[in-house]
Amino acid sequence: MTLPLERKIQVGFGLALAIVLVVGAAALRSTTATVESAGWVAHTLQVRADLEAAFAAVIDAETGVRGYVIAGDSAYLVPYDSARATLRPLLAQLGTLTSDNAAQQARLDSLKRLIPLRFERLQRTIDARRTEGAVAAGRAIVTGQGKVLTDRIRELIARMRDEEARLLARRSATLAARTREVRIAVAGGTLLTLGLAVVASVLVGRERGRRRHAEAALRPTQARLEHVVASSTVVIYGNEVTGSSFSPSWVSENVTRLTGYDVAAALDPAWWLEHLHPDDRTRVLAEVPALFSHDRLTTEYRFRHADGSYRWVRDECRLLRDASGTPREVVGAWMDITEHQRAQQALRESEERHRLLFERNPLPAWVFDVETLKFLAVNEAAVSSYGYSREEFLAITIDDIRPPEDVAALRAAVARTVAGGGAAGGTWRHRKKDGTVIEVEITAHPLMYGGRRAELVLAQDITERQRAEHALRASEERFRALAVSANDAIVSADSHGRITYFNPGAERLFGYAATEATGQPLTILMPERFREAHRAGLARYLATGEAHVVGKTVELAGRNKDGREFPLELSLASWKLGSDVAFTGVLRDITERVRAAEALRVSEERFRLLVGNVRDYAIYMLDPTGHVVSWNRGAEQIKGYTAEEIIGQHFSRFYTPEDAAAGKPAAALQAATTTGRYEEENWRVRKDGSRLWANVVVTAVRDERGTLLGFAKVTRDLSERRRAEAEIQARTAQLEAANKELEAFSYSVSHDLRAPLRSIDGFSQALQEDYTARLDEEGRSHLRRVRAATQRMAHLIDDLLHLARVSRAELKSAPVDLSALAQGVVAELRQREPRRAVEFVCVDQTRVRGDPTLLRVVLENLLGNAWKFTAQRRPARIEFGVSQQDGATAYFVRDNGAGFDMTYADKLFGAFQRLHSAKEFEGTGIGLATVQRIIHRHGGRVWAESAVDQGATFYFTV
Repeated sequence: MTLPLERKIQVGFGLALAIVLVVGAAALRSTTATVESAGWVAHTLQVRADLEAAFAAVIDAETGVRGYVIAGDSAYLVPYDSARATLRPLLAQLGTLTSDNAAQQARLDSLKRLIPLRFERLQRTIDARRTEGAVAAGRAIVTGQGKVLTDRIRELIARMRDEEARLLARRSATLAARTREVRIAVAGGTLLTLGLAVVASVLVGRERGRRRHAEAALRPTQARLEHVVASSTVVIYGNEVTGSSFSPSWVSENVTRLTGYDVAAALDPAWWLEHLHPDDRTRVLAEVPALFSHDRLTTEYRFRHADGSYRWVRDECRLLRDASGTPREVVGAWMDITEHQRAQQALRESEERHRLLFERNPLPAWVFDVETLKFLAVNEAAVSSYGYSREEFLAITIDDIRPPEDVAALRAAVARTVAGGGAAGGTWRHRKKDGTVIEVEITAHPLMYGGRRAELVLAQDITERQRAEHALRASEERFRALAVSANDAIVSADSHGRITYFNPGAERLFGYAATEATGQPLTILMPERFREAHRAGLARYLATGEAHVVGKTVELAGRNKDGREFPLELSLASWKLGSDVAFTGVLRDITERVRAAEALRVSEERFRLLVGNVRDYAIYMLDPTGHVVSWNRGAEQIKGYTAEEIIGQHFSRFYTPEDAAAGKPAAALQAATTTGRYEEENWRVRKDGSRLWANVVVTAVRDERGTLLGFAKVTRDLSERRRAEAEIQARTAQLEAANKELEAFSYSVSHDLRAPLRSIDGFSQALQEDYTARLDEEGRSHLRRVRAATQRMAHLIDDLLHLARVSRAELKSAPVDLSALAQGVVAELRQREPRRAVEFVCVDQTRVRGDPTLLRVVLENLLGNAWKFTAQRRPARIEFGVSQQDGATAYFVRDNGAGFDMTYADKLFGAFQRLHSAKEFEGTGIGLATVQRIIHRHGGRVWAESAVDQGATFYFTV
């Protein structure tokens, strides 16, 4: 059946409309997907840029620290400080960007742990450089631990970069596919639409309207994509491919921010090539064919910024092909890596400085592998000194430059080095290529070389020095053989007055070891007042030959190491040492000879001063029969007799009549004669008849043959001390009586108050139970307050009775383990309040001697208070421990509770004194008074330290 034209137009219109709708929907869907894919491509490139920036920051920090270790200039630490400041936000941004990728998040977590560890090790290196110097800092660097961390960081970043590269390739392919879909959909729809336009032109107009509507809907999505790209630090661009040539088709707007050129300039076909650095142009163009063979290319080159400076750029691009495989477009990204390149250049320059220092060192130097012992590197000085070429060195081991008999010791030293982590040094024998054996002094430093444990060695030839020293030792040995057995001191010196030889006799005489004295001026052996005269005499002798001491024996004063002066006898001779003059002296200590002459005079003078000037003691001499033969001023002041009155009198007149009648004077002399000394405290009588309480010491005086010459008698007046002691005893007795009366009164009052209180509490309880219904709320409130007050009073009376019992109880001393008591008290507290979480720290085995029951009361009060005052702390902590306070052992209970103001600390241990209200913390104010009473009874003291809201510590001694 043939349809009318009108119907055909309607059918054509319907088909056209359907085609337009399908094409439009497909185009909109593909375009949206394309925009989304482009956004993910930009997202991936941003992640890679941040990873590069993070690694560059780590490298910058390492380079800066190495520069600081080498130069000691703090300016090198600017990159280190900058890296620490930028890495935290950079890692946080990476965490946001990779939040959709669990694998990347795991790697980023590892990176966040490793980077702080690397920076912590760098900080240790900086601290070592500051406090211990470049060598210690160098050792910290060459351990290789920092490199291990850096390698692990590099490996993690490489894995994350590879993951992003994989995602980029997948997303770029998706973008290309979406683009093809859009093109196919649009092309197909356009052909169908054109075919139908001949039949239904009206439908074409309507199709155009629908297309404009779809484009308007697409604009917000495009705007969002442009915003994402503009805010990125990576420039994204696209080039159309025609054969083997490119022409820019689009570039992200942030090209202006990163290069200084606007988008229009960047889309100029000649712009990129004109701004490429001339030195890089040939290389980069030669790399372009690789893009067509591998569909990707990553290269680095210098690009001229709008300000004229060149910036290093990393250019990563991908080649997009159509379904037939024909190249259609290049999509890529630029990233500014200038700072990374600068860091790499600084690292290369640092390594070059180290290389030059090694190569140009005047001493032979080499690096060898501590496991294989093979040479890894040698400098020119080693080549010229040992006769091996550089190639020959690198083909042998360190065994080959040692005499065969030294190889075993060498290997043992290297093994110790490997086990201990240090480096072997000291003096060794080396063998040159021509067989010559030399003595060398080795300095070695451990390091990592090419990823292997190695040592850097510096070798100094000391062969000639050793020969000279050997000859000198042989000559000196012959001299020492003669001098070492001499009892007198023998000292030699050069023309400058410096000691060159110091024999054992001199060591004994002056107290210096030979190693200490050798090289020191002779003036260290003489008093300060003689040193200038010695210098003048030495200069005069060297200039004129005039000698005042040389060739003579004289008596002088010496000075030993401790600064003590002593007399000595010196015999001095001079002798020629080549064209120079040397001196040798024989010195003898004549202290005993001088001392013997001085002893009698000093002894007599000392006795005269002792006896004549002492006023607090009566000191006098008795003959063998007890008659006074000498009398000092102290005896005159204490006894009241003048010397003229008492000399020749018998000393028994100083005794009381009853003691004299009992024969005590004779008994005292007999006891002193028998035992050598007699002492007593007793009454004595003055000239005026008054009595004094005196301490008397009688000592027998004998000559060297034991013959009794008499007695020395010393008397001290103790009357005032005796009166003071008696007064103290009387006052102590009064105080003890008053305390006992007060304790008895407190006990009696407390005991008598209990009965009426029980009545008040009992009747008020009866009222509360039987008559509650008859009382209004106010009456019931009054009744509750009466009961609470009586119960508080009952607790107070119990505490008073407990305090009285503590004061009156007899102390039963026994060994006590305070730690065990403390643990038991806390266990009881936990049972009372099992829901409380309190950390208790207790020192082990704290043993004292005291009353176990009373000391438990002390800990119950102190730990109970700590338990009470930490009730509002989360977490609560209580500690029992031991410390040293003012040289004595103190025990303490510490908590992190409410604390108190130390201004009121003097009220702590008074009865009924409270620093917190009853509403805050319950209690009667008796506990700490009880603690103080018990500690005082144990002869100790108790005190506290605290601050408000910072806990308290109570100390006590026993």
